[in-house]
Amino acid sequence: MEKYKIIKKIGEGSYGAVYAGHIRSTCTKVAVKRINIIDKPGSSESVCLEISMLKALKHPNVVSLLDVQVLDKSACLVMEYLWMDLFNYMYKKKTSDRMVPLRVKSYMFQITGAIMYCHKKSIMHRDLKPENLLIDKVGVIKVADFGLGCSFAVPQNYSNMVGKICYRAPEMLLGATSYSCSVDIWALGCIFAEMSASKLLFPGKLEIVQLLNIFSMLGTPTDPTWPGVTALPHYQRSFPRWAENTLEHAVANIDETGLDLLKKCLQCKPDARITANEMLNHKYFEGLKKNQR
Repeated sequence: MEKYKIIKKIGEGSYGAVYAGHIRSTCTKVAVKRINIIDKPGSSESVCLEISMLKALKHPNVVSLLDVQVLDKSACLVMEYLWMDLFNYMYKKKTSDRMVPLRVKSYMFQITGAIMYCHKKSIMHRDLKPENLLIDKVGVIKVADFGLGCSFAVPQNYSNMVGKICYRAPEMLLGATSYSCSVDIWALGCIFAEMSASKLLFPGKLEIVQLLNIFSMLGTPTDPTWPGVTALPHYQRSFPRWAENTLEHAVANIDETGLDLLKKCLQCKPDARITANEMLNHKYFEGLKKNQR
């Protein structure tokens, strides 16, 4: 790592810490994700997968991998440096215009474009959350941390214990091990609502609590509304039967077209969710397409 100078720790990734630093020869700022590949089980496979995905993903709203340095017990991923993550921007940065509707719309458009690109490359992120969305000072937002990402090019069973519970799709919470990139769409919907309302939409800390939070707002799924849901491992026939969708009462600062998009993202039945490509063509984004595409 002689080429780089590490300055300070700025965060934690799925498998390692992230540091701010710079290239010694140019003083260009970089972010360095250091992953211990000896002491953490599964970390070596994860870092190889993350490196391969970042090398394959070349998009203006996906963080760029600049270099990889392998040390005795760790691997260092050197990436472009951005000013702040979305979580800190929403909750810790003191600024009056941080989440005005136009900024929310712009951020959603950029993130959705990145996720559409990932899905076209057969990559699921699986850990979308504000902490993994990085912003600069001029309105650009980028998707980062593919440590829990995976390819769905070949159908397989996946872990349902990935991603932060607050953004985890209901099929994962119900124990499904076969799911699609629609889990990223669910997370996008949760982030959309959070940016609009300045608070978590589903703030559960336990899986059962999270499921009840979701069902109480969106309605409890049954076999007629979601065929096969009652066969999922964690489905309980004793779940309270909520029928009404009360989503519009839980979000603020969002217009009618935004609410329509949000409802299309937050469908309990995975196949009923909108795709990233369909999201970009939704009327909510009219006016942004010519300027930002």
